[in-house]
Amino acid sequence: MKIRAILFFLTICALSVLPVIAQDNVRLTVSVTSGDGTPVRELKKTDFTVQDAGKPQTIETFVAPAPMPSAPPQPAIGQFTNAPDITESGAIFVVLDTIHTRYIEERDMREMILKFLGRAAQAKRDVALAILSPKGLHVYHDYQTSSNVLLAALIKAGLGGMKGGTPPSGVNDAEVIAEAARLTAFSKGDRSNATPQGQLLLSNIDMPLVMFQDVGHAVYGLPGRKALVWVTNAVPFDIDPKNFQFVSPKTSNPGASVNGAQTPGIQDALSGNQVKRLMPIWRRSMRDLFEGGAAVYPVEAQGSSTAGSDAFTQTRMRTLAQLTGGKAFYGGNDPFPEILQTSNGNVAGYVLELAREANATPEFHRLQVTVNKPGSLVNSAAGYFPAEGTLKSRAQEDVTLALQSPLAYSGLVFSLKFTGNEDSAGKKKVNMVISLSGDAGVLNEASRTVDLGLIAMAKDAKDTTVGKLNESAGGQFPPEAVAPIKELGFQLKRSIEVPAGDLTIHFVIRDNQTGRLGSLLVPLRVQ
Repeated sequence: MKIRAILFFLTICALSVLPVIAQDNVRLTVSVTSGDGTPVRELKKTDFTVQDAGKPQTIETFVAPAPMPSAPPQPAIGQFTNAPDITESGAIFVVLDTIHTRYIEERDMREMILKFLGRAAQAKRDVALAILSPKGLHVYHDYQTSSNVLLAALIKAGLGGMKGGTPPSGVNDAEVIAEAARLTAFSKGDRSNATPQGQLLLSNIDMPLVMFQDVGHAVYGLPGRKALVWVTNAVPFDIDPKNFQFVSPKTSNPGASVNGAQTPGIQDALSGNQVKRLMPIWRRSMRDLFEGGAAVYPVEAQGSSTAGSDAFTQTRMRTLAQLTGGKAFYGGNDPFPEILQTSNGNVAGYVLELAREANATPEFHRLQVTVNKPGSLVNSAAGYFPAEGTLKSRAQEDVTLALQSPLAYSGLVFSLKFTGNEDSAGKKKVNMVISLSGDAGVLNEASRTVDLGLIAMAKDAKDTTVGKLNESAGGQFPPEAVAPIKELGFQLKRSIEVPAGDLTIHFVIRDNQTGRLGSLLVPLRVQ
């Protein structure tokens, strides 16, 4: 069978989930620096030693830092892609949590953050900015938007200390205008929390945990080790420092009156059933950050008028940073110069893939990573929680998470091009071609199989769902097809029925053999 016929077969067929499932391996990202923080790039697989709870581990797959290309990939006209800009490394995601932070506590942080964005853009760092509010995650600067657009937008809006600067040439004016408007809204207190200091803040544990999952999937395909800077004035969960499991946060109270005096006490804020519900969500969120190679840098939002620091919050921040391999910042100093400096070492990220332990329990696995280069420092997470369930059982949860996220997931890179419309029973059938490169990793060479889930959801300006696509694609190929597919990749031809109008279509592709996710939000005008 010729390769063109094979590719055509994959294009037109919708198949059920294949029985062959690849091993769900452990993906560890580490960075290595010298004593002065300079990234160490020249290490080989044999230079690393990994132990899991004291047991030596075999490194199944090893990916060293690749040389950065001089220019990002340029999609063809009319083509959309979730491919990250690999000319920029050491990505930093800044999330300002206004659920757990009053505006009076964080308003000074907004200017610090904008100044940091300006410095990061000048340093060609891949950065993102979002706010976590009661309505979810809202993005002000997307990591897929280039640093040149970010810098030009800051200059245009006069923000981040960039007023009067010379903007980079060759940027899209419409992108700059839209970006400047978002950053201006952020600077003026958009989505802030107006709760007065005398009133208790409402707490939400689920939303930060889902945010951790979103960021883990979004940064998965970005090069290097990544940093999640979580700016908050309260951590609404607690972590056992011995096993890093989720535990109920503690609250202090004045206690009952005894002989006219108050006896203070500390008690759990959550019931046993609440902890039981949140425990697997916690493990999943930490696993997704670990798989994505992201360390958390919690920052306490201390403004000039903020009251004293919360000892509970600082302890939780330190434990979370220790777990993920980041660093906690609290007090009144600006943490962002140090965070930007840390990102220099993160640009050289090594990916080490370890075999998953059979029948692993959900307990935390401590890892010890060393290199045989004297004077080098390994930056790594303290360990990981094993994936729970099977790849098949996690599929619906994965897809739901991706469809609800405003971030593009980069675990599986693909591109999309619309190829025309057709009338269809009062609607429009929008035709498209989805392309995956030969090195996308969806071909299991051992079994010669491909198994993809394709999901798309179209929404109108009122956020009403007006069209859906939910199909599978894949098959098993003959041995002679493996090499051509790795060289040429393949295309999937699909269509979705929608009404005419201005729409947003959210695409999600899941590799059912590895669990990797790719997603993309695309604006579309249907006439």
